[in-house]
Amino acid sequence: MIEELRKIWDIFTPAERRRAVRMMVLIAIMALAETGGVLSIMPFLSVLAQPALIHTNRWFHLAYSGLGFHGTRSFIAALGLASIAMVLISSAYKTVTLHLMNRFIHLQRHSISSRLLARYLHQPYEFFLSHHSSTLSRNVLSEVDQLLFNLIQPLSQLIAQGAVVVAMLLVMFLYDWQIALGVIVVVGLLYATIYALVRRRLERIGRERQSSNGRRFQACGEVFSGIKDVKVTAAAKAYQDSFDRASRLYSRHLATSDTLSQSPLYMVEAVGYTGLIAIALALMAGTTNIGEVFPALGLYGFAAYRMLPSVQIMYRGFARLKFSSPALDAIHRDLQL
Repeated sequence: MIEELRKIWDIFTPAERRRAVRMMVLIAIMALAETGGVLSIMPFLSVLAQPALIHTNRWFHLAYSGLGFHGTRSFIAALGLASIAMVLISSAYKTVTLHLMNRFIHLQRHSISSRLLARYLHQPYEFFLSHHSSTLSRNVLSEVDQLLFNLIQPLSQLIAQGAVVVAMLLVMFLYDWQIALGVIVVVGLLYATIYALVRRRLERIGRERQSSNGRRFQACGEVFSGIKDVKVTAAAKAYQDSFDRASRLYSRHLATSDTLSQSPLYMVEAVGYTGLIAIALALMAGTTNIGEVFPALGLYGFAAYRMLPSVQIMYRGFARLKFSSPALDAIHRDLQL
């Protein structure tokens, strides 16, 4: 993981590194906005479950009297509207941040492809005698796409969603550190076990994907550049078979990678739902006032709603990172020419 990050940082130009740092700042602010959105639901649910808190809780009473409210219903409605506004602001900021992140990633696609082509064109003629044109074309076009969309993009999502997960866990720790620790252990062990089982296979099929992709480019390049000889010697069937074998293997490995990256989501959804029910039962067992359970359950449910998709995206980022590392190795090596 550290080695892949170092290579990606090497690929970036100084200006791109500065933009990447600015993106990290935006992501940190996004995590804070997510935290505020989740926390905003607690006052609303607390007062909704126990309206007497308006007068017994110091902060609620200050807000109630300071803002000039004269009825419980209007105050509860105001808390609900404030929570909605906070969540909407958080979601809008998150949308803007993700757009800027996607823009940065897609412009990196252009930058890396252009710089790689320029690096090839500045090599001496002997370089092209020892490197097949299909391999160079594959690196400039297909492998750069593989690098950007299956490595750098998932890695950026991993960082962004990781910030959200940390923020949600911090909220849960502040409320009940024992339950938060249990969530970390259960979800962390689940994903770590799945990743440990599939990482070697992802690395192997990633190398085979790169090789089969090169054979696809080679078969197409050779058959079209020598079409006259192909027609004269009736060799079209041989080239077609060569392309079909490579293309089929390439497609199968992409499908396997997608399945291994996405399948844990359904298992974690079941575990998350089971855990939420278990937390509700544990909270009910520890109190005789059901009204105290409602706000806590709302907090955990909303935090899980925000956190579990982010954890899945983080796992997918790790899986794609392992699958696409051969593309990173090839492009990093050739940019050092």
